[in-house]
Amino acid sequence: LPRLAHLLKPKGRLYLHVHLRPADRINFGHDHPLTLEQLDENLKLTNLVEIRRQVLEKDIGGEDMPTLIGIWETQGNK
Repeated sequence: LPRLAHLLKPKGRLYLHVHLRPADRINFGHDHPLTLEQLDENLKLTNLVEIRRQVLEKDIGGEDMPTLIGIWETQGNK
């Protein structure tokens, strides 16, 4: 997230749609887990301000995986 935030212009927006994949659901195409705690810790390292966040039990495409959909906007000079 810090790298992505660095690429955005002032008032730029990051749209994120990602599975909150536990370690036991890792595979070749999805090689790392992600928790909300990890997401929030990485957001603290950026100048992104949350616009919207929604956590779904299943992805909108039907995948049986908790899914995060969110929007963040750059603020300040961090």
